[in-house]
Amino acid sequence: MIATQSACRAFVDDAASNASDQRPCRQFNRSTLDFVLAQAEPSIVVLGSNWSNAAEISVLVERLLSAGKTVVLIMPLLNIGFDLPQRWIENQIRAGKAIGEWKVEAGPVLTMSALRNEIARGLVRYRDHPQLVVVDPLSVVCEQGYCYLVRHGQANVRDTAHISNVNAGQYRGLFDAAFRAALRGGTEAEKNKD
Repeated sequence: MIATQSACRAFVDDAASNASDQRPCRQFNRSTLDFVLAQAEPSIVVLGSNWSNAAEISVLVERLLSAGKTVVLIMPLLNIGFDLPQRWIENQIRAGKAIGEWKVEAGPVLTMSALRNEIARGLVRYRDHPQLVVVDPLSVVCEQGYCYLVRHGQANVRDTAHISNVNAGQYRGLFDAAFRAALRGGTEAEKNKD
């Protein structure tokens, strides 16, 4: 089952902290969370969003774990800050040739290191929890202090914030391992109940 609402990030709705969020997003998040918490299945919940608030992630993960769900949390990818395909085209025109690889320094703004650190601090009490599996896509696109915006002639993102369909396959191994870990975590939780 896929539950997504265009232009809405994932959060546990709170009247005070989410007053400025669009009403349809608040309603969608509320009804989706209510549905997931009221059912035995799905037992595994994958959380991916255009994260911007570590506290919201902590609250959401805590609610799901306390309900016995296994959570696969996808960490933030890159904060590109510009339309990557457009800039890539412009760079190729200026260079007068195809640019098959474009990597940039993995600085704190690009990698959203402040947000990542806040997320880690917010989830520290669940660090060894078998039902929390953290997936970090940076491990695929960043290495040795650089992050690839373009690799093998393909842009890694299709605009300012969404991965490209072509390059989505590069995360397959990461997600295969995460889903195996999630299944093991759910099995361990069931054994502990018995």
